[in-house]
Amino acid sequence: CIKTLNDSIKKVMEFVGATHYEIYIGGSDNFRLKVPTPIEYKSSRGDTARPLLLTQVKEYLIKHRGAKRITGSEADDLVNYRMRILNKQGIRCIAYSIDKDIYQNVDYDLMVYDPSKEDIIVSKKGVGELWETKYGVKGSGLKWLITQLLLGDPVDSYSPKPFFNKRYGDKSLFKDFNDCATEVEVLEKFVEVAKRLVPDNVSYTSFTGQLMELNRKELFEMYYLLPKMRDGWCETLEELFSFYGMDIDSLIYE
Repeated sequence: CIKTLNDSIKKVMEFVGATHYEIYIGGSDNFRLKVPTPIEYKSSRGDTARPLLLTQVKEYLIKHRGAKRITGSEADDLVNYRMRILNKQGIRCIAYSIDKDIYQNVDYDLMVYDPSKEDIIVSKKGVGELWETKYGVKGSGLKWLITQLLLGDPVDSYSPKPFFNKRYGDKSLFKDFNDCATEVEVLEKFVEVAKRLVPDNVSYTSFTGQLMELNRKELFEMYYLLPKMRDGWCETLEELFSFYGMDIDSLIYE
């Protein structure tokens, strides 16, 4: 197992021509586990078998390869943060990842080594794009972030769909957002769709037993916390709207 791990690191270092690497490992106290949604974040993974040597591999990486354990959030959050910071500093950097959340690079260009494809994927910053696959809509940039916000992620056990007043899935979203040419158009379309699908106010009992009464803005502000990577850019929905000169209260007022 250790040999396979070291061979993988060596292989990707040589493939991308890297001189340095950073490794991050998930720890405890993930803030998303405290977000009061109807179903606990990632609770559907409870029956998934853990790799038998996962703990030992993590310990090896920390002790011998300089890996850092993350607390308070997920390793993916810090990977995205480091990618953004290094790109802003003009340093050539490449993420080694198969995680779909990494393509939320709205304000920086991104390069990702995908081991499943054995290739470097280039994702340009900005509005991004969407494409249809047999597994549903995938994408990049702001379009992808808003897709994750509206459709949720069954693998991570979150979705605002239970509050929708009609069916809305990948094909409907692709039709609504694919032709948006700017970030402002994406957010304007999001407001339009959110008002069409979600009533002004909702109430439910969270997975912790707490009675929640939220307006439409508060609901999507809460769900935004789950897909959005903590990369140092627009970590709340209000910050995102403000960044583009828009008023988040447009989600509740005409």
